[in-house]
Amino acid sequence: MNHTRIYIAGYHSLVSCFSLNVEAGTLALLSTSIAGTKPTYMAHHPSGRFMYALDEAKPGRISAYAVDSQDGRLTRLNAVSSAGDGPCHVSVHPGGRWVFTANYVSGTIGVLPVLPDGGLGEPITQCAPGKKCPPNRERRGRSTPLRALPGIGLDRPVPLRRSHWRADAQHAGDGPRRTQVRPPPSRLPSLGSAGLPDQ
Repeated sequence: MNHTRIYIAGYHSLVSCFSLNVEAGTLALLSTSIAGTKPTYMAHHPSGRFMYALDEAKPGRISAYAVDSQDGRLTRLNAVSSAGDGPCHVSVHPGGRWVFTANYVSGTIGVLPVLPDGGLGEPITQCAPGKKCPPNRERRGRSTPLRALPGIGLDRPVPLRRSHWRADAQHAGDGPRRTQVRPPPSRLPSLGSAGLPDQ
């Protein structure tokens, strides 16, 4: 049978792990875990051994968890700052070395190192769109896939570094909320949360 795991969480401390039977379309509860107070967004480490969950609070926190290979249960490793208030998005570098955070209330983004045990170090970068990010010696000379971030208040993606990419304009009022990069990196699709389709 073709099974995959699904994690469900929200504005409460409980994270539920289900087994999805793809052929039958049914869910079976595998385990439940406590993960902060508001784990409204989670992201897997590429190895599948770790999970990173934000805590949508003020100040914001990001927690690292070890994933049980049998039932998907989460065991907390540590928690660090999300580099802002009200985190709303977390993603993991494909190489597994960095975690990126976006903070809704403070309008900042953060870059956090992944430690050898899967835990997280404190943010090495915190910056806001339109402001110059402070230099970081550890980060110099290394490439990062983070090129643009959705700006809900600006109605356009905000570039973070120079690259050969270009961002197509969005309609006013679209409220760009999320981006996703797929290879080859020639386009950066952006999902709007407020706009309406053209009539």
